[in-house]
Amino acid sequence: MMNDNDTDEFSEECGAEDGGVFTKHPSARLHVLPSFGKSSNRGDFIQLRGFNTYRSTIYSGVIIRPQALIYVNSIIHKDTFVGDQAIIREFTEIGENCIIGAGSIIENNCYIGNNVRIMTRCYICAYSQIEDNCFIGPGVVTTNDEFLGQGDPVIRRRKRCGPHLKAGVCLGAGVTVLPGLQIISGVVVGAGGVVTKSLIKPGVYLSQGSAVTLSNSSTEKWVKKIGGILE
Repeated sequence: MMNDNDTDEFSEECGAEDGGVFTKHPSARLHVLPSFGKSSNRGDFIQLRGFNTYRSTIYSGVIIRPQALIYVNSIIHKDTFVGDQAIIREFTEIGENCIIGAGSIIENNCYIGNNVRIMTRCYICAYSQIEDNCFIGPGVVTTNDEFLGQGDPVIRRRKRCGPHLKAGVCLGAGVTVLPGLQIISGVVVGAGGVVTKSLIKPGVYLSQGSAVTLSNSSTEKWVKKIGGILE
């Protein structure tokens, strides 16, 4: 996602509220300084005061709204907007020209591509991959633990796997995606649907009982109806 010129842009090193440092491009707009922290082995959020041993990188044109939390070693690329009270956890990379809606949580070790729209109060679990041009409606939840917190914690950590959304996937408001599933390009999932298996055929999937099923409506008809372009 980075290009050879990206590392030459920075001329400003800033101090965070908790005493850490981060690098930002001079054109990035921070409405207030975001909080930066480090997670312990228990996953607790711990503010580090007086230390500058960690760094997050914010590229040109980024806007971060008040009370957002940006954790250690996260990367936010050009022209991305991070809404009020959003949380971006450690070792997560967010691409260019994205929207992270107010109150949304992007957990650790996630990859978010370019031009992704994640609306208000979504939960993107750890180890999720969301490729370019995806739309994630309000209140969407992705999951990564098929053991539901039970059993050997070592095995659970080893097998933890978030979903992989290919380029251009659209998830309506309130959709839930179960662990480790893949959704290919050209898929639209209607509001409130529960994705219980990988969706490997393009089309519009609507909620039928407890899971989504492929409807008679094609993706092309849906895109034409809304007057948009699904890449």
